[in-house]
Amino acid sequence: MLVRKRLDISWADLLRAWFSACCTDGPSARSAKESIETAFGSETFAWPCLSVRTGFDATLAALALPPGSEVLTSALTIPGMLRIVEEHGLVPVPVEVDPLAAATSLAYVERSLTSRTRAFLSASLFGARQNLAPLADWSRERGLVFLADEAQAFAGPAGYATSPADVTLLSFGPIKTCTALAGGVLLFRDQKLRDAAGESTARYSTQSSLGFAARAARFAAIKALGYAPVADLAAASLRAVGRDPDAFAAQAAQSFPGDDFFRKIRRRPAPALMKTLARRLATFDARRIADRAAAGKRLRERIGPDFVVVGAEDPRMTYWTFPILVDDPWATAAALRRRGFDATARSSLTLVNPPTGGDPSASDRTRAWFGRLIFLPFDVSYSRKRLDRLAEEFRRVARPFRPDLPEEAPSPGPRQTSMFASAAS
Repeated sequence: MLVRKRLDISWADLLRAWFSACCTDGPSARSAKESIETAFGSETFAWPCLSVRTGFDATLAALALPPGSEVLTSALTIPGMLRIVEEHGLVPVPVEVDPLAAATSLAYVERSLTSRTRAFLSASLFGARQNLAPLADWSRERGLVFLADEAQAFAGPAGYATSPADVTLLSFGPIKTCTALAGGVLLFRDQKLRDAAGESTARYSTQSSLGFAARAARFAAIKALGYAPVADLAAASLRAVGRDPDAFAAQAAQSFPGDDFFRKIRRRPAPALMKTLARRLATFDARRIADRAAAGKRLRERIGPDFVVVGAEDPRMTYWTFPILVDDPWATAAALRRRGFDATARSSLTLVNPPTGGDPSASDRTRAWFGRLIFLPFDVSYSRKRLDRLAEEFRRVARPFRPDLPEEAPSPGPRQTSMFASAAS
């Protein structure tokens, strides 16, 4: 079976992660933190934390936006991000996502702005690397705090040295590029806001080293499932006991499963996590991203122009995943799995619904194409022969779906008084 995704970490790094958790020798957590901060250059203020959700939660606490303020949010996001917005008494308002760019578009963002809007959280999805400058400029002109969720777009620390966003959110969770098995880094343009976010976590307990060691062992087992014979055996075993292998795969890599979401994210990272993240950033290989992008382009070309690959119009698309639109995603995924390709119509993303009293059609276009999304098995290590066979089998079982595309961007709307400086102080 060609599995949907392999963990982006070597066996040697998994062993080092486990050893770091079990041994107190080696570099200190403080030096690891300094190494992480240095990796992103001197023009931004980096803050490593337990996860992107931890950092986002702390940033909203530091901003202390007035209750009831609206936060423009990409219409597709991780459910935990919505929970955090609402936990702080704020209202998420969806902004349509352009399927060609896999990101929010200025053609839509203006129409979601109201007098209550105070921040904009924009996500680059599936490996697309949108140009943040126009959205940052648009936000700044309207006095909004602009947060760029780049968790799925990471392509190396050098690319974020001069990020135009007020806050850039990067993730190094289990299935992310350059994974450290957990961890997030937030990049701030304003040092005071960075320090305030950090201070809001000062009383948090620290993730246990034993817990991180167990995490390393857990993901070593998951990495083993990335090999075809092991994957085939695991899938057969799950079906024999009445489990759905597709659902099991979707659940296995969750970072914060179960209850007590805020208790789980409101912790400081274990020293072993900091050391693992520092080492992963220091040894980052940009050639691997270039090879992955080239493989994604090849697969797209072999599939042909009849199908829309979400984000493929972005010239810097890195193909963190391979999302494509089809007429019947669940049937298509099932047909591909019968042919030995671990495709799935499941997604960790959720659709952001309009708030009460808001525009009821605010996320309708995103809803229409998101419901037609399928993820093909894809990894930089897959040979051209495997990818070509996948494209051939996909064309046999799939029917294309063509989404509604965004119009031209409207003229700029009214400006608001800037509140970023006061919120960060």
